[in-house]
Amino acid sequence: DRDARVVESDGGQLVAYAAVRRHGTLAAVAPGHEGRGIGTGLLAWAEGREREHGHPLHRQWVGAANGSATALLAGAGYAKARSYWRLVRPLDGDGPAPAASDGVRLRGIDIARDAERLHAIDEAAFASAPDYLPESLETFRQQHLQAHDSAPELSLVAEDGAQPVAFLLARRRHEEPIGFIALLAVEPAHQRRGIGTTLLQRAFA
Repeated sequence: DRDARVVESDGGQLVAYAAVRRHGTLAAVAPGHEGRGIGTGLLAWAEGREREHGHPLHRQWVGAANGSATALLAGAGYAKARSYWRLVRPLDGDGPAPAASDGVRLRGIDIARDAERLHAIDEAAFASAPDYLPESLETFRQQHLQAHDSAPELSLVAEDGAQPVAFLLARRRHEEPIGFIALLAVEPAHQRRGIGTTLLQRAFA
């Protein structure tokens, strides 16, 4: 409750919000209420909250078509750091689920048993990403394994021998409705073996 704020009109209508999250702030102002300084106020609040957290940088996510938010941030001295693409594909006509790579076995996720190992794989797989930030096991558990829309029955672990070397976390988005692959990670020493592709194809099936 300390990391989010909403803005209401005089009539009590919700017209804007901001939420400071670990990987970047989300903020939105209803189009009919832009140009009134609401976004500027929310940006100042978000920067202050980031300072309270001790974060050295403030990141904010902006939709590619949101010109007003882009202009606001650029005017405040912000620069584009990276782009995020959401890829979509239909699930019609898929064949049978593919077999796993040689020596690799796929199984479902056991959150209690797997959490620590999956956290280690995630940290290793993304350590070279430009905006990588280490996260604690408890944060990983809360934000990924126990997210409100997580679907452990659709998620997968890939084992080489008895050791997990990759995983895929799936979520259900009933309101859209779609299946959503939230995280796919392969331990660096086991990359380029087709394990990630197999996990994706099995998830699609």
